[in-house]
Amino acid sequence: MLSSSVPARNGAGPAVAAAICLAVPAAVLTVPNAVAFVADPALAELGGGPVGLVQAAGAALPALVLTVPAAAVLARMRPPGLLLAVGLAAVLLGGLLAGQATTIWALGAARALAGCGAGLALAAAAALAARLRSPLPSAVFAGALVAGLLLAMPAVLRAVPDRPEAWRDPLTGHPWVAAAALLAALPLLALRVTRGRPPLPAAERAQLTLPLVPAAGLVFLAVLAVERAWAPGVNLIVAALGVAALAGMALAAGRDTSGPLAPGPVLLLVGLLVLPVTAPLAGLTATARGLGGDELWPFGAAAFAALAAAIATVPLDARGARTAVGAGCALMVAGTGLLLAYDPLAGGPLLGPALVSLAGGAGLALAASLRDAPPGAFGFGLALCFPALLSGSLIAGSLQLARLGHVGSGDGPLDSLASAQRAWTATALILAVAATCLLPAARTMARARAPHEHVPRTRTPARPVSGTASGRARHR
Repeated sequence: MLSSSVPARNGAGPAVAAAICLAVPAAVLTVPNAVAFVADPALAELGGGPVGLVQAAGAALPALVLTVPAAAVLARMRPPGLLLAVGLAAVLLGGLLAGQATTIWALGAARALAGCGAGLALAAAAALAARLRSPLPSAVFAGALVAGLLLAMPAVLRAVPDRPEAWRDPLTGHPWVAAAALLAALPLLALRVTRGRPPLPAAERAQLTLPLVPAAGLVFLAVLAVERAWAPGVNLIVAALGVAALAGMALAAGRDTSGPLAPGPVLLLVGLLVLPVTAPLAGLTATARGLGGDELWPFGAAAFAALAAAIATVPLDARGARTAVGAGCALMVAGTGLLLAYDPLAGGPLLGPALVSLAGGAGLALAASLRDAPPGAFGFGLALCFPALLSGSLIAGSLQLARLGHVGSGDGPLDSLASAQRAWTATALILAVAATCLLPAARTMARARAPHEHVPRTRTPARPVSGTASGRARHR
């Protein structure tokens, strides 16, 4: 393990923080699927059916979900700076190929490549932040992740073109952002922090890959649900089972993948709330009123609040960090509750405070929970975060389909979508309260495991130095 003095000596801290601040949003920009806004020109040019188009454009998130666990292990065994550059290059290449796709299969392959690159880049960025053993890179990683998740859908919607022939623009993931992040990551290849590789115990390797099992099952069922057009109730059951399995893993994580402040449950909550709640809201706002400056500023203010709250945890001690985790989760619950009272069709001043509370609380809780966390906790938490994001998106989409299938005589499609958004926000609020109540139990379980798991290391007696008086005295 690299000592805490290494970053200060070789100047790695600021360079890594800058690379993370660009790389994490560039990776997250591949997640949203805005193909519904360009479906007509896309089908007219590519052919095929709407189901195949939705699957192809949405291939990035399943690919990311399946890549993160293996990438978390790889980032512990290989230089994470190199892996970050490779992942961002794949994101850039996938975006460029998506912009040139002429068939649905080509579009799906390009989006899957971008998703795999995003998963590799996120795991590598987490490994870099963990290896520096410094609060600042971890806080930047937490704030950039929350800000990226919040801004991803509005940024993609802003790319929806007025000209039908430019329909690929929302599916490219903003290649210029990936290019800027790649340029920022290249200097890390020369830093010594990217070459130090702490040993990876077999038990930790198994724990890091364990989330791959429910993630693979959830991805398979989510893809099958789109292809077979399952009933919304079946989709809700699948998503609920996925959330339950992920929550169980977060509570049962071992010492090497849990950390003293339980970042796993916090990352699960961030994945379940931030993008799945705000992305449908941004889409509904764009459909009802457009997505101009008046509608974008609350998302930008919330992204800034996430970064500011995360960086505010840098000077905290262990007790302050523990308090910040609870306060951040409470703010997330409060922000979700405010969103429940917001009408996306009519607008109003409530959106800004709600998003600032949600994002600021997420950045605060996540950055504080990552303090003093072992390197495995970063990768394990990411492996829980994005399957939770997929589960939340599946719940939101299922509720939308259910409400559209029961449109009343006086209601239009937008009214039904707004009703579905309120139902999903209420569900998310219940899940947020439940997850917040589970956090003390997760921290208690982590503290209860730590003494037993440290015993073999701490009770090993030091060997006497041969040839000294003290050594001869011990032998006698």
